[in-house]
Amino acid sequence: MHGVKFMAQNSRRQGAWRFCQIAMLSFLLSTVLQVGSVAVADASNRLLLADLDEQAESLTVLLRTSEPVGYRYTVYDSADPVRVVVDFPDMEIGDVAEAKTVEAGVVSEIRASRLGLASGNLARVEILLARSSEYQISLDGTEFRIVFAPSVAEPAPQADAANVVASVTPTAVAEPAAQAATAPASVNQVPLAAAANLTQLTVTDGQAVVTLDGRPTVYREFTLTNPSRLVVDVLDVKPTFRERSFPAGEGFQQVRVGVDKVKTRL
Repeated sequence: MHGVKFMAQNSRRQGAWRFCQIAMLSFLLSTVLQVGSVAVADASNRLLLADLDEQAESLTVLLRTSEPVGYRYTVYDSADPVRVVVDFPDMEIGDVAEAKTVEAGVVSEIRASRLGLASGNLARVEILLARSSEYQISLDGTEFRIVFAPSVAEPAPQADAANVVASVTPTAVAEPAAQAATAPASVNQVPLAAAANLTQLTVTDGQAVVTLDGRPTVYREFTLTNPSRLVVDVLDVKPTFRERSFPAGEGFQQVRVGVDKVKTRL
């Protein structure tokens, strides 16, 4: 009996010791989780600035954050009103005005707001536009830029021959028989039809020769950063070839071809 009593007491002591161990582990785990959640909250990124970049040559909206964004963002266009929307997940809004009227070019207003979602906080920037406009995204550490292209309605700058050379292949245009009989056969008197196709792109050291099947209606060129590049937009034309990347030299790494419903971009 004495042996049985001793075993029962020893079992009770071991059970109490296990209970203390479990209680201590639960306390430690709870403390670690609490500290971890505070650390995550403190590490949350913050939107510090949403305004025009007065130092930029092109119309640019600058968004500055406390930490680099990387590729954790979403950009899309929306209508009614016409605007560009930029969403940053897991980001807080710092001391940024909820709405700021700017009236610069196509940009009329910049809005910043915070959305509380089940997955976490979402910082949203809305850039209200007077009309639809093309734009490019530029990232540089904690600075996120939306660069708007010059308006098509403005006089289009002529491309510098040192940067891009446009070679137009004339397209024969049928003339009335009476006029053709009297007019001398001169290429200068034959009006070129508006180009519809980009038929060839020849890249050599120092230049890219663009061949069209008619005269270009509107084209423009400008520069962007991150990466540094020269952009040439030719409106209302489509390439007839499938290649979308060409090797280059003399300071250029490559020439890329992009196509959308209104233009071809080099």
